[in-house]
Parts: sequence; C-alpha cells; structure tokens
Amino acid sequence: MAGFLLILLALVVAAALVITVAYHVIFRRPLPRTEGRLEVAGLRGAVDITRDDQGVPHIVAADRRDACFAVGFVHGQDRLWQMEVQRRVAAGRLSEIAGTPALNVDRFTRRLGLRRVSEAEWHVTHASGEIREEVLAYTAGVNAAIADRPLPAEFTILRHRPEPWEPEDSLAIGRLLSFSQAGNWESQLVRMRMLKELGPELTQALDPVLSGTAPSSLADLDGAPGNASGTWLDELRAAEDLLSISAWAPASNSWAVHGTRTATGGGLLANDPHAPIGIPSPWYRVHVRAGQDELAGLTFCGAPYLLFGRNRRVAWGLVNANVSTQDLYVERFNPNNPLQFDDQGTWQDAVRFREVIRVRGEKPTVEDVLVTRRGPIVSPAVQGTQPPMSLRWVGLDSEVDSISWVARLNQAADWKGFRAAISSCASPALSVTYADDAGNIGYRLSGFIPVRRPGQGRIPARGWDPADDWSGFISLEEMPELYNPPGGQVVAANQPVAIETSPRTLVGEPAGELRAARIEAQLRSWGTITPEQSAQLQADIVSPGGLRFRDLVVEAAKRHPEGRNEAAVELLRAWQGGMALDAPGAALYERTMRRLFDRVAGDRLSPALRRYLQGAGATDLSPDGPYSGRLTGGLLAICEAIVTDGHSPGADARPADLWACLDAAWKELTDSQGADPARWGLRPLRAFELTHPVAGAVRALRPIFSRGPFHAPGDADTIRVGSVAPGDDGAGRVTAAFYRAVYDMGGGESGWAHVPGQSGHPASPNYADLVQGWLDGNLEPMAFGQAPAGSRRLILEPGKPL
Repeated sequence: MAGFLLILLALVVAAALVITVAYHVIFRRPLPRTEGRLEVAGLRGAVDITRDDQGVPHIVAADRRDACFAVGFVHGQDRLWQMEVQRRVAAGRLSEIAGTPALNVDRFTRRLGLRRVSEAEWHVTHASGEIREEVLAYTAGVNAAIADRPLPAEFTILRHRPEPWEPEDSLAIGRLLSFSQAGNWESQLVRMRMLKELGPELTQALDPVLSGTAPSSLADLDGAPGNASGTWLDELRAAEDLLSISAWAPASNSWAVHGTRTATGGGLLANDPHAPIGIPSPWYRVHVRAGQDELAGLTFCGAPYLLFGRNRRVAWGLVNANVSTQDLYVERFNPNNPLQFDDQGTWQDAVRFREVIRVRGEKPTVEDVLVTRRGPIVSPAVQGTQPPMSLRWVGLDSEVDSISWVARLNQAADWKGFRAAISSCASPALSVTYADDAGNIGYRLSGFIPVRRPGQGRIPARGWDPADDWSGFISLEEMPELYNPPGGQVVAANQPVAIETSPRTLVGEPAGELRAARIEAQLRSWGTITPEQSAQLQADIVSPGGLRFRDLVVEAAKRHPEGRNEAAVELLRAWQGGMALDAPGAALYERTMRRLFDRVAGDRLSPALRRYLQGAGATDLSPDGPYSGRLTGGLLAICEAIVTDGHSPGADARPADLWACLDAAWKELTDSQGADPARWGLRPLRAFELTHPVAGAVRALRPIFSRGPFHAPGDADTIRVGSVAPGDDGAGRVTAAFYRAVYDMGGGESGWAHVPGQSGHPASPNYADLVQGWLDGNLEPMAFGQAPAGSRRLILEPGKPL
C-alpha cells in the first residue's frame, strides 16, 4: 500500500512539474523584455521606454518617426495576437487560423474589400511623404518586437506563426474600425422589418428616428423610392442574416468646459467612449515625448497615432455622431449577362474580383466579388435568399486618405489646426470636442456626409433609380460646429449637436438625448468645474429614463388608480433613479420596461427582429446591435400617452396594460429574488465576464485567459453606461466605458482609466489589474508633463539592418 501511495505521489509530482514547465514555456517565456538595452534595426536614435506600475509605456524619442517605431514596438510586445486577429478579420483571412467558423466573416470582409482598398491607398495616396515614413517606422517597430521574443501563448496553442507586419495592415484595421462605427446599414434593414412586422404606427412610436422631433416622418419614408410594400420588401425580409456581420458603436460621452469656468483657466475636456468590453482590449495607452512634442492617450493596436488624447496645447474627445453615412442599394442585374447591372436604364459592367479564401483543415473557397458604381455586392456573403444589394460607403473609396487626419489631430496646436484635421477625416462620422490651454472649447462634426433626397438614408434604396443617388457631400463650410459657445460648455453624447448651424438636413441614427440632457443639466448646475467633478459625472448612474418612468407611474396612480399595485407604486415613488446594483427600484424599473416592450410589440415580432430590437448582436464580433438601448424614448412616450390620454394609439395600450406590466415585473422579482423587495437589486441581472476568444473556443483554458464574473451598475441611458447582454452560460457581455479621461489644459492634473489592462499576456501582472479601479470609477494621474516614474526601463538603440 505504501509503495502504491509513493507511486501515486510521484505521478502527481511529475504531472505538476510537467504542467509548471508547460505553463512557463507557453505563457511566461513570451513576456516582453522591459528592462536593459536592446539593439533594433530601423531606429535613427536611442529611445527610452519606461513602464509604470500599470504597464503604461512612457516613451522618449528624438523625433516623431522614432516615436512611431517605439509605439509599434510596445504594441508588438503586448498585443501581437490581438493585432494578428484584427488584420486577418480586415483582410478576410481569419479562416486560415480559425477554420470554418470564421468563413462567413471572411466572405463578408472580402466582399467589402477593406484590405484591397487599403493597398490601393498605400501605394497611391501614401506613395511618399511624412505619413509614409511614420507608418513604415511603426511597421518596423512591430516586426522588431516579433523578432525579439517567443510568440504569445495563443500562437503556440493554435500552432500558428504570424507573417511580418505590413503598412497595409495598419490601414486595413483602421478601415475595419471605421466600418464598425458607421453601421447604419443595419438600421435600414431593421427598420424595414419593423414596418412589415409592426406596421407604420407602432414603428413610428418605437423608432427614435421616426418619432417625436426626429428629422424624418413616416410620411417621408412612405413617399420615398423603395417604400415598405410589395415583393421587394418580402425579398428583403430574407436579408436578416446580414445583420450578424457588422458591429455597432454604442453610447459614448464627451464634454468640454471653457476656461472661465475652470479653476486653472484652461479648457477642461472629459471623454468616456463606450463599447463591448473584452479581454484584452483592442485599445492601448501610451505617453510619448518626441522632441518638442508630448502626447498621452489611447491608441488602437495596429496603428501609430492617438485616437483619444491630448498634447501640450490641445485635447480632443471622440464620440460616434450616429449620422447616416452608408446606404444599401437593391441592384438589378442583366438576366442575359450576370456581370452587368442596371445603371439609370443602361446595362453597365461590374468590376469582378475572384477571392480565394483558404480555410484551415478544408478546401479553399472561391468568392466572386462584384462591385457596382455604388459599391460591392455584399448580400451573397450571407446565408438565405435575398436580392443583390450593394453597399455605398465613402470608406470603400480607394482615393480616401484614412489615416492622415489622426496624425494632424495629434499635432494640432490651436482651433485652426484642430478644425483642419477634423475636416480632412472622411470616415467615420464623429462628434469631436475640443479644449486648449488658452481656455477655448469647441466642437466639429467629422466625416464625408452624403447629400440625399428628403426621406432617404433610413431604408434601402433602388440602385437603378437616379433619384436615389447621392448628390455629393456636405461641404466643409456647412458642417455643424461650435467655438466658445454661450454658456461655456459643449456636450456630445451621441445626440445631434449644433445641427442648427448647418443648412443641410442630417440623416441621423441617434441613441437618444437622455444622457446628453443630464450631462448638460449637471454642468450648468455647477459654478467652477474641476477635474474631480467631471470624473464624478462620468461615474453617474442616475437613469434619466428611470426618473421619467417613476414620475409617470406616480402620475398614473393619481389619474388611473384602478388596478394599480400600491406597493410597487410606493417602491418607485421612493426611488431616486440610481441604477446601483442593490437598488430595488432599479430592478423593478428595468423589468417593467422589458414587460412593456413585450406587451406592445413582443407577440408581433419574429425571433430575429425581437432579438435585435432588444439590442443583442448575433455574433461575438458584434455583441451589440444598432438598437441597443434605443427604445427607451419610444417606450416612455407610450407611457406618457397612456397616463395623459388613457390610451396610446400606436401601441394600442391603456392604463390596465401599464399596471399589468408592473404586476408581472413584481412577480418576476418575487420569484427570482425573494418576497422582500428591500433585497431586490440589479446584481443578478448584471453579471458579466471578460472572455478571451481562445477561452470561448477552448473552455479548459478559461481560468487562464478569462476573468470574472463581475457586476456593472448603470443602464443604457445612464452617463456611466452599464448594459449587460446575457451570455449562454450565465455571465454576459458588458457594454461600458473602455476608457475614461479628464484633461485639464490649464496645467492641472489630467487623469485616465482603461480596462482591463495594458498587457495581452495572461501571465503578466498587467493583464487585468485595472478592472477593480475601473469598476470603482477611479482615474489615475496621467503624469503629463512629468518625468515618467517606473521601475522598468528599456533602452532601444539603433542596430544594423537585417
């Protein structure tokens, strides 16, 4: 017996040793070199990279070119696997490493031609010049990092070796990011299905674009070419599979305060962009000094410039403008020649590309891509039967310079330079806020915004009808902008901003104005505004929609008392609108709104449309859809009509329906969280996990790659957005701020926060060390204008060319 136990113990020890060695080889050996000196080819002079305790690199270089090399080097050190996936998605080559599950994504992105267009841009637009030199330096930096250390764990696990990084990769992933921010083509398809399944009245009641003071009416829509009737709509219903491909940019906030209202006299700018949070994040913080330049902020892994941040003179904030810049066109093809399309009554030849997609473990797939005058035919890339549809988007024009505007923005020294940089941005359409060291603030809309006929841009159009063509773009002089507006503040939160300054009508896909209204009110209520107050406002979890709903329920109890649940009314009456995890009123509000949606629309919806209207995406690439959080305004308008008039015509709802929804929510919470309402809260509804894609595919690796569960306060309408989409196995995916920053341009302390961590290596202490501070709403000092403090210092020195 003793001998058997000794053998068993030996086996256990041996197994533990094997696991330890394997973990060290696979996960620890690839950790980047962060100390000492290293000779690398591609540098002009020495570069100092000091990492602080959070892993943020503070880079000191002699010039911008070497600084770009260093940014590429730290990206390659910390995020190589992520960059590999991003460039393969953009190029339609993910199937080469992921196999058949990635084939539909590859087919779609091959049809878009993001890589194809980026190659043309690189060899024509950037055939020479400063941008070319800086992108080449970034490329050399990435490749130097690849050569320096063993590959990250994901490469070893999947037995894959990356190709050298290329400049076209940086342009292609930039286009992929831009495409994900311009997803109103999804909204066009959703809206057509809403009209078919819900009818005009209820669609108008629920859809933010078509209700209230939105810039369009349903009459405009009905009168537009391609209306919601006939065989064409029936064919479009089969196009729902298209909805699973794109991603949507969820809610974000930014505001700027004039120097006359700040303690330091400089402008103050706060920005907190939101998106589905994963691990690792595609974003990466850097602090760079290059000669006389100094910048700090957030880069997108795969490109050298800061999309969010500040320099010594200027700070900027980016928010999705939710302006329509894309259109789907139903195309007619010649029945006698499938390579010709109808263009204003004549048959024109489409451009044809033959794309060979290599699939791991399978035979290659050939995708024949046709491109009309309007854009590529995207519909064959999805399952089902649908008419041929092309996608018109300025980002697919090869003559568009997709990157120079960011470089110019990084170097802007005043309003004139900022305005010139933003004006040169073709895509995406962004609300960009501005603050400078002299106390000035401003706002400008970016992007090439198409000019359409009234009523267009909300549903797919007819490719053969010249009336549906774009007639150019809104001129630079007509773009909405503000500079030092009265009141001393600018707020951009996915709502229309300064549209009255433009003579053009903008076609919007707004996320609603609830967040923007609360930010405006809070800023106005304060006198002198400090960075600490702005950080506090970024963490605000009071739901404007919840407050409005509470007041409507209290008013309904007075006007229509029959059948009310008095306990539920009293619980909401005492609630202050906070969407805290332990707030009973928050749970009751959320569950009642879900029941109200089911009551007015649920039984009329197909499963697919129901899923999208509730905000869920169909794939891991797009966990949020374009209607995420957008129905609150319509549902509140229905409630108001019920309370005021006793009936909501579009929804066919009455006070009894409101009380029935409240009762049903009360019963649901009683069954799930107990009979004592004081113990109810959002916590069971807000569990989320930060899931690595490899862990999602190989569950045994989940403890190593993924983190959680965690819980997020807030909802889709709070300033601190905290929307959780349920997952298949309990923990869901959260949409929240992936970056929070407050920039005090008067010399005060700027602060920032990022989640989940700087490193993409699971064995690194900086893999997920920022999560708790982010959950607590904390900002860390940016150390701008100060010598970097950190114990890990790496000096890169020029080496001989390879």
